[in-house]
Amino acid sequence: MLVGNNGVYDTLLQYYSNGIELPDEPASLILPQSSGAAPTLGPGALPETASICSCHNVTKGDICATIDAGVVDLGGVKAATKASTGCGGCTALLKSVVDHELEARGVEVDKSICEHFAHTRQGLYDIVRVEGIKTFTDLIENTATPTLTAWAAISASPL
Repeated sequence: MLVGNNGVYDTLLQYYSNGIELPDEPASLILPQSSGAAPTLGPGALPETASICSCHNVTKGDICATIDAGVVDLGGVKAATKASTGCGGCTALLKSVVDHELEARGVEVDKSICEHFAHTRQGLYDIVRVEGIKTFTDLIENTATPTLTAWAAISASPL
């Protein structure tokens, strides 16, 4: 059981599920990373048989085959494989695998936090700090894509 920051759960699960050999210092998997420490297991280190979505039994190999068949975005991979359309617990892992595999094939990957904000997480954070944005409404009005801005205007109007 993980208590507190469970951000390493996906990594630990992949080590266990795929019988991947632990690093020389296994404590480094759960302790805060120190400067110069070896990175944790990345999507490139996962075997083709690694289960990415247990709800729909989607493996890394399934995702790679989908990309090789010409699907070049996360939404397309979700539609083709149904990965991340069940409980959603694999969403972050799926995104990291898709991004890694697309980059490995020379495809430019959109680093936006989501389809509603055309910024990275760090970029959006910087905008909020520099612009002094204090509310989510202000964030939407100042930085969101037109689709989200239109949705926000509709949802804010009285019925």
